[in-house]
Amino acid sequence: MTCAWMAANTLCGADCPFRGPLVAVVTRSSLPPSVNVTSTPPSVGDVVSGRSARLRRLTARNCADGEKQGWDVYSDAADYCYAAADRPDGAGCTATPSPACRQLSHPAFRHTLSHSLHPTQKYSHTTASSRPHHHDAMACPPGLGPSMNTDISGIGVRISFYLQTLFLSCLSARSNKLDEITGALYTLLFTNTAMAVTALILGMKPVPEITFHDALVVFYLLYLSWVTVNFTLPACARFSGNIKLLHFFSILQSYTVFAFAFALLSTASSFGLHPQCNPNAVVVLFRPFSALKGGRIAGWVLNVLVAAVYTGILVKDHIPPAPARVQQWIQKRVTKQVPAPDADAALPVAAPPPHPAPPHRAPHTALGRGQYRARKPHDPRPMEYDLQIAWNLVIELFVVLLLWALAVMNTELLIQWNNFAPSDDSHSSWQFGQVLPMFLVVLPLVNLVNAFRDFGFRPPPAGIPGHN
Repeated sequence: MTCAWMAANTLCGADCPFRGPLVAVVTRSSLPPSVNVTSTPPSVGDVVSGRSARLRRLTARNCADGEKQGWDVYSDAADYCYAAADRPDGAGCTATPSPACRQLSHPAFRHTLSHSLHPTQKYSHTTASSRPHHHDAMACPPGLGPSMNTDISGIGVRISFYLQTLFLSCLSARSNKLDEITGALYTLLFTNTAMAVTALILGMKPVPEITFHDALVVFYLLYLSWVTVNFTLPACARFSGNIKLLHFFSILQSYTVFAFAFALLSTASSFGLHPQCNPNAVVVLFRPFSALKGGRIAGWVLNVLVAAVYTGILVKDHIPPAPARVQQWIQKRVTKQVPAPDADAALPVAAPPPHPAPPHRAPHTALGRGQYRARKPHDPRPMEYDLQIAWNLVIELFVVLLLWALAVMNTELLIQWNNFAPSDDSHSSWQFGQVLPMFLVVLPLVNLVNAFRDFGFRPPPAGIPGHN
């Protein structure tokens, strides 16, 4: 006998988190152990395929007891068709690729669900209760990754980070007002801290909600923003305002980012949802590298070095100066007494008096020299015009745009080469979680427009605060 099914028209509702094509298999509590029809070619009615953003309720037919006691869900990023057959051990149903369907290279991702369709529970045939069944049963083909969590690394989130870092860098180079720079800085500082804390919580939960691939995208975004913040802070030092609170939040943001980075590196092989896909992850620096091999080693070296240098500079800047007595003791012990030179040698040698001019000699004057000096020769060179362009500002903006473009390129290549499984086509990528971060770009953009509207690329006039 075979285990077959057909899809009903109803959906299971908002509890279904799956995206992509879904194939479900109805499990049964009892089957004869001798039943083994795995090799039986499936019929057309046994095939279920297609794309759906939600799991469809499936009704069993042609099964011995006809009970719906659980679902084994085979999720695939491509249009891969499967057919039902009884498992050889008689413990339920299994799915095998159907020869009637188009065979693609992407195998199915298996998830097991309980009777209530919770994604992290597995149905128990003996007690009809559920026990935790984490994401370990999912198969991950080489070179492919799971679906992206768009709420934390989607297109809207990435664009928000990209534009905030670009606008803040240009604003720090052009703006002459402290409040314009600090406003954009506070926005990016809070965004970085919130992103690092959220990714750390979602990735380290008993049932993670993000994958290792998602965490790599977050890592790239956080370090792009962290570098921007730390290169922008010195621009605030040229103003006379109080920025102690800004420094405090920048330190808090830095160590939050460091904590996320070290947690990610320490648990890279088992981090997040679907850890069996982690060996397929790559990091990108103009070309892909294995994230768990060379990328992990480079990440440790980079993060330890950056954290150590940052902490050293921070300690040096906040150590109070030595007391006066300590400085005097250092001067007495370290400074050497230089012997005074010989007194006779110190006396200056008197210069011989100049020879007086003969009294009969008249002073020599050059006739016509005054008139000659009064006449200036014609300058054949053309007159130079001042274009009123601050070339140092132009060079600084060019460097900012170049480095920013390289960082964005590597982040997008990271997403491209990690081969995220596509989400369902029936839902737009621009949902609430993608539109909301775009509003964080408004304040830096307005401040940047105001700064360039005042002076453009012209050098600021003398006396403007922050410019000498």
